[in-house]
Amino acid sequence: VQSYVPMSVTLGASATTISNDDTWIAIYGELILNQGSGTTPVPGVTYYLDPTVLDSSNQPIPQSIANLPVPSSSTPDQVLLPSFTLTQWGSYLAMPAPVYTPASPNGLTQFSGRFLISVGTPVQSQVNSAGAVSAPSASDPFDPSTGTFCDFLEFTIQSNSDGTSNFDMDTSQVDSFGLPMQLQFFQDAAGTQAFNYTFTGTITAASNTITATGTLPAAVQIGALITGQGIPASASIVAIDSKASTVTLSLPASASSSAETFTAVLAGPVGVLANRNDLNGSGSFSFSTFLAGFPITNLQAPLFAACTNPWPMRLITPKDLSEMYNGPTYTDSFNSFFNAQIDAFFLMYYTGTIGGKTGGANTFSLVSEASGSSITYSGSVVLVSGNYVLQLTDPTSTETYNIYYPFFSGVTIQGYTPLFTPGPAPTWLPKPLESASQMVWGCDGVFADSAMRPSGSFQTVVLGDLEDSISAAFNRGIILNGPSTWGDTSTWFDASITTNLGVYNYWVQYWHQQGLTANNLAYAFPYDDKFGASTNMQQSSVGLVAITMGSWGSQLLPTISIAQPAGTVNQSGNVTLTATVTGTGATPTGTVTFYIDGYPVSTQLSSGDNPYIVPGTVPSANYYPPNLFPIELTSGTATQNAVCPPLSGGSATHTYTVTAVYSGDTNYLPYVGSIPLQLVSTVPPNSFNLPSFGDLVLGGSFDTGSTISLQDSGTIDGSVEISLWQPIGTTQLQQVGATVTVPNVTANPVPIAGCTIPALSFTGTTTNGSATLTAVSSCNGLTVGQVLTGPGIPDKTTIVSYAPQTGGASTISMSNEATSSTTGATISSNGILATYQLQAVYTPSGGQPQAALPSSDFTPVAG
Repeated sequence: VQSYVPMSVTLGASATTISNDDTWIAIYGELILNQGSGTTPVPGVTYYLDPTVLDSSNQPIPQSIANLPVPSSSTPDQVLLPSFTLTQWGSYLAMPAPVYTPASPNGLTQFSGRFLISVGTPVQSQVNSAGAVSAPSASDPFDPSTGTFCDFLEFTIQSNSDGTSNFDMDTSQVDSFGLPMQLQFFQDAAGTQAFNYTFTGTITAASNTITATGTLPAAVQIGALITGQGIPASASIVAIDSKASTVTLSLPASASSSAETFTAVLAGPVGVLANRNDLNGSGSFSFSTFLAGFPITNLQAPLFAACTNPWPMRLITPKDLSEMYNGPTYTDSFNSFFNAQIDAFFLMYYTGTIGGKTGGANTFSLVSEASGSSITYSGSVVLVSGNYVLQLTDPTSTETYNIYYPFFSGVTIQGYTPLFTPGPAPTWLPKPLESASQMVWGCDGVFADSAMRPSGSFQTVVLGDLEDSISAAFNRGIILNGPSTWGDTSTWFDASITTNLGVYNYWVQYWHQQGLTANNLAYAFPYDDKFGASTNMQQSSVGLVAITMGSWGSQLLPTISIAQPAGTVNQSGNVTLTATVTGTGATPTGTVTFYIDGYPVSTQLSSGDNPYIVPGTVPSANYYPPNLFPIELTSGTATQNAVCPPLSGGSATHTYTVTAVYSGDTNYLPYVGSIPLQLVSTVPPNSFNLPSFGDLVLGGSFDTGSTISLQDSGTIDGSVEISLWQPIGTTQLQQVGATVTVPNVTANPVPIAGCTIPALSFTGTTTNGSATLTAVSSCNGLTVGQVLTGPGIPDKTTIVSYAPQTGGASTISMSNEATSSTTGATISSNGILATYQLQAVYTPSGGQPQAALPSSDFTPVAG
């Protein structure tokens, strides 16, 4: 039996300026097979919800993403995830739970995904031909939803055998902040019965422990807020001992109390209380005002001002900023922020002298209940197989848990020398490696590699819990305190330079400050649920999920209209954009920033710069978002000349989305307007299927010199220019070889004889007995797994890891040691496994050239 949990979205009393017709909801997720604790969930079909497709009970029937139209020669437009207004959803808003399946032998199915909310215009979450949804990304300046006001909630729902369901949901500022909202679960569909549980117990002043009278209610959870006599505000449960009938609180009691009734406040409310304009602007609760409260001598806090750069659309987290400028060779401060603290932490638990500093010789001890029992894992920093690790042991078994020192050999850390000698990176870590600080911001890399390591050598769940706690301690600035104190919230966020170096995630502290969020709970970084500080809620038999949108502020809400450009619109052609901002009071002032399909439009057309921000180019700004060019309003109107971005496949039909984001002023709130902009082309839609580049046919064995052919199901009549490109890092492309022209093409496939997989060669230096090769010249295009040949390199030697550097001096780890020393010798790769892209310009007979940006990546495989 399919079960549903009713949902409601209410526009708060102070948010009356936003209407149901201006509030958009998109819901999607994957049907996942959960095989139990300690296993990796198996993803399945991706679904979305549509209020127009209902069952006999007027409940939305999950719709497979695969049923959406896909780009083709007749429908080449990019498919967007369907969004619907609150008016369209009406009373049909509900979350379906998968039909119950017995846990044995395959596990339970669950529906996990995102609940997207936007105001003014729907999100532009694209769906690719494989059925994957691209959720709005704060770390991607080219995301199609960059120019929208949006936010999301995460959810997981699973059915029980009795027809009820387990529901898990949270509000989150892990990536960004877009919209203020609150969330609460109720036991009844009317939303009148909260999930609260009471019990009697005793507590002593200055103690963190409540001893219950009798048995604790089974429903009481870690993370629940506790109210009662002698309990300070915002105290929550950080540990439960059901045998002893005790709960440990995050804060000590302010007074003693005996036989007192305590209430565990479960299932909300959680979420943001302050209004949006205050948080994003300069009000008392704004992030800018918060940062200004720190002394200028503390050099850590001012860095976080970069998080406010995307205003007025959203605030962005330092985690996403570090991801945008990822890579250990970046010199930006986010990717070096935690370096000194990481070294100080490992030095505390090291015995001996290293790098001219004496280790603290302390024993690290951390309690974890991940195994099902409360166990203290202890150890110190030792050298294991060339890597320094914090090695922890289980006193009840022989199991060993290694937390890796996050600096690795072969990776240049510009401007910083690690205290411990870096060892080789574990083979299971994704390549290219992140910076050590990025691993802390994102709580990933060595601080979340439990599921990546080879199976059978450790307990994944326990190792993951230990790594989660360490990541949380770095972000909260308590990593240099004893682990036994990490649950004491009063010690978090110590800005003193002399104790914890003043290094922590100020973004996290901001969201947990008094009065900003309900009960001071927030999900501000990936492991903010450690010690019960997050907004994550899990309940069974939920009768109603209630979402309340907060206020945008006390100013008026303007109206934004965009004029439909005159004449036809051609791909890469000029277009004039005009937006008018009106209001019921004074003439609006401020700025408007235009976006076309999420690309911020540049004003520097006359200088020869790109008229839009092109993927494959390095953003000129230091921090997100790059190259925003707001236009000043004149009598409420902003006009800008632009060029329509070329499409990924040069399609003949496409509907661009143009958005105009208004900055707001003293009288009016920020807001957004949008219009569709239809591409018009003289090329017949079926003449050349450039959106997907047809079928790429790579001849030969896919080794060096393989010929590329281009195949299409349509009729080709004209000439084709093909060029081959290679990505450099994550932000640039370089052309490989010359552009090849094939004139007078009339048949498929199109052979591109001169466009071949190139030989990859460079000059390098080897040392006899060493598996490290240094490239003296540029070696772009190398990747792990390629076979190397050259003087002193044994037969069948492959690339194990590769740390590219601009202009040469790249470090390559080989699978075999060199048999001789060489300097500046010519080294070659067989070229397989490299990533390439194609770029095409098709000129039909009697028509205009139709250009395309590089195709999707493709990777030749040896055959």
